[in-house]
Amino acid sequence: MKKLLILILLLPLLFVGRQVYSDDCDTSSVSNLNESQVKEMIGKCQKNWEMIVNAKKPHEESLRQMEKQLAAFQARLNTIASDLKQKEIKINEGDALLGKQEEILAHRVRQFYIKSFYNTPLLLIFSENKSNVEDVVRVLAYQQATTNDDKKTIIKIALYIKNLEDKKKQLETEKNQLSSLQTNVSEQAGKVKKLLTEANAYQVKLEGQISQLSARQEQLLAEKYAGSNYPMSVGETEPSRPVDDRTIDPGFRPAFDFFTFGYPHRVGMSQFGAFGRAKAGQNAETILKAYYNNVRIEKRDNLMGNINVNGYGSKSFEDEYLKGIGEVPSIWAEKGGYEALKVQAIAARSYAVSYTNNGQGSICTTQECQVYIGHNKGGDWERAVNDTRGVVIVSNDTNEVIKAWYASTAGGYTRTSADVWGRSTPFTKRLADLDGAGKAYEGPSYGDSPWFYVAWGSRSEYGNSAWLKSEEVADITNALMLYKADGGTLIHLSQPDKSNGDTWSSDRVKEELRNRGKNPYNSVSDVDTSSWRNGNGITSTVIIHGDAGDNTFDGGDYKYVFNIRAPANVHLKTALYNVEKK
Repeated sequence: MKKLLILILLLPLLFVGRQVYSDDCDTSSVSNLNESQVKEMIGKCQKNWEMIVNAKKPHEESLRQMEKQLAAFQARLNTIASDLKQKEIKINEGDALLGKQEEILAHRVRQFYIKSFYNTPLLLIFSENKSNVEDVVRVLAYQQATTNDDKKTIIKIALYIKNLEDKKKQLETEKNQLSSLQTNVSEQAGKVKKLLTEANAYQVKLEGQISQLSARQEQLLAEKYAGSNYPMSVGETEPSRPVDDRTIDPGFRPAFDFFTFGYPHRVGMSQFGAFGRAKAGQNAETILKAYYNNVRIEKRDNLMGNINVNGYGSKSFEDEYLKGIGEVPSIWAEKGGYEALKVQAIAARSYAVSYTNNGQGSICTTQECQVYIGHNKGGDWERAVNDTRGVVIVSNDTNEVIKAWYASTAGGYTRTSADVWGRSTPFTKRLADLDGAGKAYEGPSYGDSPWFYVAWGSRSEYGNSAWLKSEEVADITNALMLYKADGGTLIHLSQPDKSNGDTWSSDRVKEELRNRGKNPYNSVSDVDTSSWRNGNGITSTVIIHGDAGDNTFDGGDYKYVFNIRAPANVHLKTALYNVEKK
């Protein structure tokens, strides 16, 4: 009881900080935001989302502890109620026994009194019959002893009853204290539940706002990268291969070309990697466990029979929807990749089950969800669906079917959902998707993805390539230096060849750097991005060599400003990139 009381007294005041509920994540005018403003707003919303998640954690744990306490209180109260009932029965039994014993004692006392009246010591002295005297004395002595024993028995019973009553009072006192504590903790738990409900609602709101902003960001990027976008997944037919910029001479020196590894998000399964692993002899289960963390592959009989497909209505989940998924080409089966088709069927089935909550919701038909072509594909794809009927990927951490993300190419390294989207999931992992000799399964030796190593974007005046001049790389670097010196200048750092009126020229950027005590670059002689070879799946640093000296920059920061400032539609797709030089 003392431990419980101390535990309650030590409970902290519980609240979710009101400062978390910030208004600086306003998406009411999202359609009017430019790329840098969207990026800034996403950062604010993401920060608020992380704050609310972190603010909830101690209170969720406190709530779990309070619920355990309430359960312990109730269990103890149930025990006390049972003990009280038993003690009440024993007290009643003791009262009955005491009453009976008192009757026996009263009867014996009366008999003793009567006999003592007729057999007084004086009469016995004058009695002529000595044997009578002895008998009377023996009887009186026996009665006296019996009476004394009865008195002792009564005292024992009375003490027994008193002990029971004392314990009963103690239990009733403990019961009252526990009931009071139970009420107090229950009230606190109710308040915490209310606050957590509000926090969860705000978290959902933030996620919606981030989705809005992300959609706007994708729209802006699509406008900039028009003509250089490809489907996020492989698709129904094998994709065409972009021209390798390394084979193109832009006509100037030095020339720099930024090559990206993989496309687009690199989370979950790499489709070309799965194809490469299948060609290397791996089966579907081995491949899936390579790409997803701590999972098991199992057949479930309780999957939805039908699925609601946007624009198509209700479809048989196994016999129509899955057989119409257009995410990988069936021809892979003829190239030694049939296991990759089975992998895709299991991943698509798992994704749909998780996305729709096993049929409670609907699913779209584009690559925003997964591509459905509206009819059965037949052939080897249909065989793969049939061969894996009901088979899904289940997280060992949650025992739930996972939302099995996949994309065309990871560039040799997969990333977690937290790395790419800022939201952790137990089933995504960082993976060096390489064989024992260090060759990528989606590279030329196996899957041979056309998007494994690509320079994205082009300019017709330079052979339809993405090669950049020394001064252009210098300008991008200067823009990054200015952004790091003064984040408020970001709105002026869009690409100069598509000025929106607020964009600063390369000369203005240099001037602003000098005003802040920084030495800008006029030319760049070399770029070192060798940090991508460290095997962590990102280009962690970019080292610029030029007339302003050698400077090292964060790889993520460089990619961010590069995609804002680079000319035409030249851009980096992922956080893993390298720079080629001519």
